[in-house]
Amino acid sequence: MTLQRRQPFNRTLCIGMMLMAVTNVVKFVLERHSSMAEGPRDGIFGVLFGLAIGCMLLGIWRMRHAGTTSDKQRCV
Repeated sequence: MTLQRRQPFNRTLCIGMMLMAVTNVVKFVLERHSSMAEGPRDGIFGVLFGLAIGCMLLGIWRMRHAGTTSDKQRCV
């Protein structure tokens, strides 16, 4: 077992997860309880899911690069 340093709190990843939850709630509400046309509804879902996935990927990327920069500074 290797002991690794704990990763710092990643706000971008947390925002992405919250956006994903909000998007799923909005999707449920608009599909079940709205008379909105399918085209605009799909556009709204696409934008919200895109933002959520983009934030989560950016958060993961930042976590990965935060760990490598600190290791390089420690070795020098």
